[in-house]
Amino acid sequence: MTLSIVSQCDLSAQSNLPKLSGVRSTSIQAHAQRTLDTRASFLVTLFAAAIFGLSPHFLFGQASQALWQKEHSKVEKIAQFTAKEHAAILFSIEDGALGYANGGTVRKLDLKGGSAQCPWPDPEVSHDGRFLAHLSDGGSGGCAIQILELATGREWTLAELQFAPPGVSWSWDDSEIAFFDLRSPLPSIQAVSLRGGSVRVLVPQSQLRIDETSSGVRFRLDDRFSLQWSHSGREMLVDFSRDEPTQQANVYSAYPMVVRIDLANGNSIFELGDGEGAVVSPLADRIAWYRGNKIVAANIDGSDRQVLTGAPRWLGIFSGDFKGPLVWAPDGNRMFFGVWESETCKDDVYLLSADTRHAKRFLRGTCITILSWR
Repeated sequence: MTLSIVSQCDLSAQSNLPKLSGVRSTSIQAHAQRTLDTRASFLVTLFAAAIFGLSPHFLFGQASQALWQKEHSKVEKIAQFTAKEHAAILFSIEDGALGYANGGTVRKLDLKGGSAQCPWPDPEVSHDGRFLAHLSDGGSGGCAIQILELATGREWTLAELQFAPPGVSWSWDDSEIAFFDLRSPLPSIQAVSLRGGSVRVLVPQSQLRIDETSSGVRFRLDDRFSLQWSHSGREMLVDFSRDEPTQQANVYSAYPMVVRIDLANGNSIFELGDGEGAVVSPLADRIAWYRGNKIVAANIDGSDRQVLTGAPRWLGIFSGDFKGPLVWAPDGNRMFFGVWESETCKDDVYLLSADTRHAKRFLRGTCITILSWR
């Protein structure tokens, strides 16, 4: 079965998007660069450990402690916020340290070390806040999906994979974890059960292959970024790329787009709009995503589309670039997002009200990225 896309958005607006020959967008570039930088840092650390006879975990721990001290005041602000909100927040500091703030207290999460094949844990908290799923060295050249019980510290291996998936996604009933299988040029989407670790295929390779129109436009899955379940579990939200041919042979301009895959309807694929990084509200199938320099929201069927805010401007002139994921509040009315400010990790984190569409700076000049809010 070939991939077919049913449009549910105004395609006439797409001509206003910047063409990104050979790349996708700022947040995707940052995500890819983060992976490269992390792998390079990991290999350098291993090399240094071998030369000086030190434990790699000792060197990683030293770097993590330095980041923690550097961001101490911001970490305290996150802790105070969770006390006020009676909530829990997972955050990273420059991808070198992980923190978990819950009801006013904060602790570092020292997850099991990775490898060159699985350098970053890509942590994801379950929707009930009990468990944290993350990737670690599988011991066989790939990655393992590990489950950490946050209250007790108990940890176990849920699944051994022969590859490194680009992150994981919990179903809303927390019974399964979805991931991309990248063992062939055509990815598939699979899910592993929290009970027993059995794996099933949600979307096979044959339904995610590249489809090319008569005008040469290609639609393909982008497996590097977003993967989200709907509340019913009958749909998945993923990032696709619309690659348009240029005047140069075999060179395409790539436009990110958000699509919905209807698992209960033959895996039909519907285009929801230009952009990337769609996330589902905790209260209903209301979704938000980055569209260029704006944050937009819509129902999962594409209706009731709204622009929530634009990227904050610095010096009152230049539009900033979004950083990291959109993170919904448990109440479904607010969300965190980050904005790049400099190459020296002095970025900002904003808190956006979906009702008033007002964004207020929450952290200034920080290396912190908010990852989840429960």
